[in-house]
Amino acid sequence: MKNFLSILPLALLLFASFSRAADSGSPETLPADVVHALQSRGLIGGKLTEDMASGGIPAPPAGIEVAETRAGRIGAEPDTTLKDWKEPLGKDWLNIRITRRDHGGCDISYWVIPADSLGCLIYVYKIYDKSGRVLRSEYWTHTNELKTASGKNFPPALYPYGPDGGMPASEIFRSLNTPASGGNGTLYTQYTPEGYVILDMWVDGVEDVTVPAGKFSALHVMMRPNLESFLPDWPSFALKMFEPFLPKESFYFEAQPPYRFLKFEGIPGAAGPKVRSELVRYYVAGKAQAVASSAN
Repeated sequence: MKNFLSILPLALLLFASFSRAADSGSPETLPADVVHALQSRGLIGGKLTEDMASGGIPAPPAGIEVAETRAGRIGAEPDTTLKDWKEPLGKDWLNIRITRRDHGGCDISYWVIPADSLGCLIYVYKIYDKSGRVLRSEYWTHTNELKTASGKNFPPALYPYGPDGGMPASEIFRSLNTPASGGNGTLYTQYTPEGYVILDMWVDGVEDVTVPAGKFSALHVMMRPNLESFLPDWPSFALKMFEPFLPKESFYFEAQPPYRFLKFEGIPGAAGPKVRSELVRYYVAGKAQAVASSAN
């Protein structure tokens, strides 16, 4: 059984390339207004395409709320600080994450998210070393020009797969049909160039959660890959045997508006150590810093 568990993430990755697809109504090319907005923000055509010395680290605009979390392996001290915020980008949203490692180095990620639907339009990340030199870079966009292995379009609510899970935690919450016990949702992540995995979300209940920012009444949201989505020909009894061994991830959000992200526990990838991230504080850029107002 131990050997099976060690190869299960690899098996999921391989089978993902044969996932079933649905027709999509997503645009063939990026809208010009999105491109112009990113250019005006300095995120394409300069800055985030070069080393840090070129000024590639964005800052939150005044008046935007910033969430600061600390993350690290479970069982060890946190070693990473993350700052996340969301700002308007035309009729869409721009989610930005700045990740700084205690030993040096920095990651920058951003997502362009439609305001009126699930899914991601653009995803970019860069990994910098201690000197500010780019070590790794990726650009992803949702397009119908690229097809699944079966020749179909990817689903509309599609997100990329990246080193930080490929989507902001807020998208997990947005997928829920109701922000309460019994709520559930579905998202899709492009795990391979020609395939994707369906992710099932559900609210596991309401719990009291304590993080550095305080004590909260929190929605506990679970996420798990949908085994049937990439093994459609397997009999249901076999899928039920495998299901208990699938990795599950836990997200905690405030149980009341504005439903801020509080905590994560899980393995944000096909394999690796289990990690935890917790809200330390939030503040409004350009104003005095504050702790979460709904903390007990």
